[in-house]
Amino acid sequence: MSKSPNTVESLISVASRLIVLLEKEVTLLRAMKPRALADLQEEKMRLVIAYEEQVRNLSASPDALKDVAPVLRDEFAAIATRFDAALTENRRALTGVSEAQRRFFEAVVKAAEEKRTNHQGYSADGSRPAPGYGRPTRQGPLSLTLDRQF
Repeated sequence: MSKSPNTVESLISVASRLIVLLEKEVTLLRAMKPRALADLQEEKMRLVIAYEEQVRNLSASPDALKDVAPVLRDEFAAIATRFDAALTENRRALTGVSEAQRRFFEAVVKAAEEKRTNHQGYSADGSRPAPGYGRPTRQGPLSLTLDRQF
């Protein structure tokens, strides 16, 4: 048996495992489980490296697919289609999470800025400025004492 069918079989195997992992990652992204996502990253990188190596091996032999049985070639085509779909869905989920995080942080920054600009302190004489203008009100300073007897 030539090297080509083994290379195709290896590529199908690695791609299949990577598809399962990508689908699991999408599920975890949608469930917002970052710790579980972190656990997948090592395996994901290992599979990506193996996939790239298998693709390079197959690309190195331009006539490699000629020796592959039609059934294996059909399986290879089906896996390639599933792999593209899994990558697209994974990218879409990652983009969605990234966009949600960006909007969340923008909302936090906006709320902090509004809180800072709406904060009304006291003037030098202890009076409170009028709402929104920073001018003192006609009221006198507010005084507060604390009775420290227990």
